[in-house]
Amino acid sequence: GHKLMLSGKQFKELKREEHLEHDEKVVLNIVEEMAISAGLNYKPRAYIMETNEVNAFAAGWNEKNALIAVTRGLMNQLNRAELQAVIAHETGHIIHGDSKLTLYVGILANVIVTFTNIFAHIAFFMRNENNPAANQARLLIIVLNLILPFITQILYLYLSRKREYMADAAAVQLTGGNQAMISALKKISGYHDNDSKEERYVKHVTEHYRAAAYIYSKGDSIFSTHPSIENRLKELGEKL
Repeated sequence: GHKLMLSGKQFKELKREEHLEHDEKVVLNIVEEMAISAGLNYKPRAYIMETNEVNAFAAGWNEKNALIAVTRGLMNQLNRAELQAVIAHETGHIIHGDSKLTLYVGILANVIVTFTNIFAHIAFFMRNENNPAANQARLLIIVLNLILPFITQILYLYLSRKREYMADAAAVQLTGGNQAMISALKKISGYHDNDSKEERYVKHVTEHYRAAAYIYSKGDSIFSTHPSIENRLKELGEKL
């Protein structure tokens, strides 16, 4: 999963032993600072994604696969405090093991749907006119086979939105205040509201895969991976 997250775009890993520009050193420093503040016994790998898109994401949950990536556009648009808040948010996803949780939920949902599908196919050919109760059970299994994929997807998206609130809270805790996170979210959402390129940007298959992990994606409905910016700001204590 973490490898797929880095596919489809040009990425640069930030390493101390290599030459880095000033703004790249800032990003690497902040990632290390947030890892220490969070009490992690390792430092997530830091990446720059070479795009003007204003966004960031995290993946993984341990020393082998944890990473934080920020776009070049994000670096250019935010000041240091705001950038720190965004990286703290992404560190929050790693602290909470959101990648692992998403993986487990996805596996569980697919297992449930698969078994229901199998039982529905079996039930379809087991009609017994002399046993009304068995026929009712058969009908129930067939109905569940139709609606469970929809229900599991809704629950997955609900979980995704809740994890964003938790990551925002982690950013406040790690940075010691809410103003930088509020300011960063306003700038990021303002960019996406004014830039029509976003819709074209997310059409690539790897962008669809990364979309739920980005710090910002347009919401808010039961089909959204992220809460609306208004709801996130409200949770952060901003008076709208």
